[in-house]
Amino acid sequence: MDLMVDGYRRGLQQWAYLLHSDSRVGELCAEVLKEFLENFSRERLDGRLSILKPRKIAYLGGPDRFGDGLAGLFEAITSIISYHKAQGDRAFVHATGGYKPEAAIAVLAANSPMCGAPVFYIHEHFNKVVRIPAMPLSFKPWRRFSDMMDYLLDLGEVNRRGLEERFGKEAVEEAIRLGWIQGVDGYVILSEMGRLLWRRLRKLKPP
Repeated sequence: MDLMVDGYRRGLQQWAYLLHSDSRVGELCAEVLKEFLENFSRERLDGRLSILKPRKIAYLGGPDRFGDGLAGLFEAITSIISYHKAQGDRAFVHATGGYKPEAAIAVLAANSPMCGAPVFYIHEHFNKVVRIPAMPLSFKPWRRFSDMMDYLLDLGEVNRRGLEERFGKEAVEEAIRLGWIQGVDGYVILSEMGRLLWRRLRKLKPP
């Protein structure tokens, strides 16, 4: 998975971020890509493309906490895009590498509110770059669901029965079905992905 940043307001400098899993294969692929892109930059781009040190995303290399790894990937992509957009740069996401869930998270992150970065993809049997159209994202205007997510974000762990009494069983079950919260020993907590997504969406809510 890699991100290309075009600093068109800063002398046409470009940066490439390589994001990889915490596995030996992921690390090796990132290092090979880094070396290739560095040579390409020197030979074709007069060194204008800077290849940053590959960034390892924890828990993407195995099944035990793969969901947490996807949350970390989402956070890494959105933070990089947000930072460069604030600098007046343009960011592009290349979502070819990795497993299918990782590519899906890359598309979600690139199209999340306040990001809006174009996504490109190359299938192994294609001979051209394909742009994946942007998909406008928003959360459903369900006040009870929204209030419950704010409540969990502020308090952390909450007794499930008490949460259902406060916000309704339907809202709790819907959040669990979506994977935004999870039950643990009679209590409910936000999943890592739910925490990240809701924090981001919360910034868009009017005061």
